Amino acid sequence: LRIDHEDAARRAFGILWEQGHRYIGYIGPIEAVHPHQSVQHIRAYKQCCQERGVEPSVIQTDIRIPAEDCLRASSQTLRGARRPTAFVCSTAMDVRLLSHAATICDVSVPEELSMISFHIYVLNDDARRQLSTMMISTRDIGEEMVKMLLEKIDKPNKPIPSRALPFREPNWHSIAKPNP
Repeated sequence: LRIDHEDAARRAFGILWEQGHRYIGYIGPIEAVHPHQSVQHIRAYKQCCQERGVEPSVIQTDIRIPAEDCLRASSQTLRGARRPTAFVCSTAMDVRLLSHAATICDVSVPEELSMISFHIYVLNDDARRQLSTMMISTRDIGEEMVKMLLEKIDKPNKPIPSRALPFREPNWHSIAKPNP
């Protein structure tokens, strides 16, 4: 069973939209560094933009892109004439990067820039104090898994719902640099 990252990104976009943001950006990996999440995040983000008739604003981050280049791209976006007032951030590291760019550009978080991300555990206490946290209970996830498993046992020929496709961790050995 897996987490539905696409649904999470749609919900994140929807929350920002409901708060009145009409120019929502995305920051995060776009390619298959984290295929089980980032590809789904960006796909859902672009679909949300298309459904609402707004232009996407994407800042690409990646372990293969130097951090200075990601920071420069973030700062240019925040200094732009049409800068997003909110961002869907694929990872907590993207929140950290965007927060740093906001400080450089004198954009205050959360007053002038809202962010929704996933996995805030790597943020320090100062960053966490600036952010609101919403969590999906692991109990709720567990209950949903049990329901799907019992239904599959009861009706073995019924197709498995897409949200229950097997989760496969990416091959980290092909991505990570070897430790000296």
